Amino acid sequence: MAAPRLEWYGKQVEQAVRGHVASGMAQAVQLVVSDVKRRINRGQPYRFTAKGRKVGLDPSLPGEPPKVVTSDLKNSIIGRIESEPDQIRGFVGSNKVYARRQELGFVGVDSLGRMVNQEPRPYLRPAVLENRKKILETIARG
Repeated sequence: MAAPRLEWYGKQVEQAVRGHVASGMAQAVQLVVSDVKRRINRGQPYRFTAKGRKVGLDPSLPGEPPKVVTSDLKNSIIGRIESEPDQIRGFVGSNKVYARRQELGFVGVDSLGRMVNQEPRPYLRPAVLENRKKILETIARG
């Protein structure tokens, strides 16, 4: 009696799993992007300065997500995934200079020479932390 013939499909299985996880990660990143935008989509009254700049009149309190004045921060929120041979990572963030300052706060002299003591107004981390279970389920579901 001949021994059963075994065929190994490791590469194909690995590619299929990577595709599944990458698809799930892309969906999870979009879930977080949507939640972040929802969090910071709170308007406030505003006025224009003499130079035509919008200034909010009812800013968020420390610990709250920032409120919208111009929608620049909200519109700048993007997500992306990076794939390497041994890992797939998802990122959500903004390219606005003040985005990090809103999330983490800032104490010190800014680039204009002003002394600043701004408390954090987190909006990214809470979106990830409060959706952790849903993010993991989405990645697993692919």
